[in-house]
Order: sequence, then C-alpha cells, then structure tokens
Amino acid sequence: MNNIAAVFVLYNPDENLIENINSVISQVDKIYLIDNSENELRISLKEYIESEKKILYKQLNKNLGIAEALNIALKHAEDDNFQFLLTLDQDSKTSENMVAQLYEVISKDDKIALVTAKHYDPSQHKIDINQSVVEIFYTMTSGNLIRISAARSVGGFDSKLFIDHVDHEFCLRLKANGFQLKRVNYSILFHKLGKSKTIRILGINFYPSFHNPIRIYYRTRNRLYVDNKYKKIFPDYVKEDLRHFLRELFDIMVCENQRFKKVFMMIKGYLHYKKKIFGPYKSK
Repeated sequence: MNNIAAVFVLYNPDENLIENINSVISQVDKIYLIDNSENELRISLKEYIESEKKILYKQLNKNLGIAEALNIALKHAEDDNFQFLLTLDQDSKTSENMVAQLYEVISKDDKIALVTAKHYDPSQHKIDINQSVVEIFYTMTSGNLIRISAARSVGGFDSKLFIDHVDHEFCLRLKANGFQLKRVNYSILFHKLGKSKTIRILGINFYPSFHNPIRIYYRTRNRLYVDNKYKKIFPDYVKEDLRHFLRELFDIMVCENQRFKKVFMMIKGYLHYKKKIFGPYKSK
C-alpha cells in the first residue's frame, strides 16, 4: 500500500516476531525495526531480517524507551517520504486487510491524525466484529495508523515518559490540538497484554496484568503526570484513569504476587513524579 510504513519497537524479541512481521509485511511498503535491546538478536531473527528487502533494522544498543524509539521511526518514515506510520508492538499480530481498513478511514479527512484497530487478547476476549467507526480519546500504541505530518506538528512522542502512558499522552495531545482519533471496530489486531491471564475468585473473573514492579513504577509516575497535565482539558479521561488505577491496585492486592514490592514501587513512582524525576528508572 503506497505511503504507509510500519514500525515494530523491539526489546529482546523471540521467534514469534517473525510470524508477527509476516502478518503485516504484505500490507505496507516498508518496516522499521527499532531495537531497544542491550543483547544481540537471535541468529534466526538476524537471518530472517537480512532476507527481507522491506525491512530496515536499527539497533540502538541501549534501551532508550518506547517513546524515543517511535520518534526515531517517525523521522525515518518522514525522510523516506511516507505519509503514514503503523505502530506495532513485537507481540502484536495484524489481521488480514487491517492496514487497508485503517487507511480507508484516515484518508478521508486530514484532521484525522490516528486510527486504530480493535484490540483482542486471545486469552481474554471473543471476537465481536461490528461495522462502526467511533471517535476515541486514547488508545494503546500498537495497531495505530498515524498521520506523520500530524504527529510531527505536535512534537512527536514524549521521550521523558520512557514507557507507559506514552500512548495516552500522545493521543490526548493530538486531541488538544484539534485532531481526531478513531477506532475501526471491524479492523482487528491480536495483542496479548503483558502476562495477563484470567483468574476466577468467588465466581468473578479478574484479569490482572502481572506487570513487574518496575513497570508499576512507570505506570504510576507517568499516569500522574498525564492526569495532571490534562485534568482541565479532559476531566472525563482523568476520572476514567483513576478508576483504572484503583482496579489495577485491587488486582495486585487480590490476585498477584510481589504485591508489597509493587505497592512500594507505586509509592516511589508518586515521589519521583512530585520531584519531576523522569526518564529511565534509577534505583537511587
């Protein structure tokens, strides 16, 4: 499809990456692999990447975070004269015709800055396709077709957040600048959230994410930053995010292990937010 590139942000990927790339490679003109791993790629992945002419692999040699990796991909795509960039996580798999379905919507209006597919975690959801296209406030990073000119006009992704809520902040900044964001409910992306699984307690299903404690730190620090930044512009978003935080805390305390360490990291995330400490986590 003309004018569309895709990016996978990598961090120590396994062989499943090959299947996920193959799901989208025929739907786009180029794929950027931006690798935040400190380790070398597996030989099987190296051989696959070297055999595919559509792929540009860029190893950063250190973890610069998802926001900076996405900004690097945006710059590459802009330099290569692409108009749109599809953002994907390494554990995401596109459905057939997903990109064409997203493009059909975003190409209708220059004020549409981002369109996203409907996300399905096979361990949690049953596919329920409908033909609607709905306006949204935010979405996760993977499965988004982004208008590059719009992303550049608002300054790209906020690198100081490093990881977590990078997607929320970017979406809200687009909205605050008058752009539209839409979800295409008949366009499907298969994506597993962290190490999530269903736990049933007293007849009720819970879906804890089992993020590691450092991810809990980022989620706490960055959500406080984003909520404070947009509380006057998008108060409904902030109320919803507070509900998500309380549910996440409940899931940790009821369903997960390392609960006290995770609560400690929440407190640390709060303290670093108050002290305006951003970027990658530092233990001291």
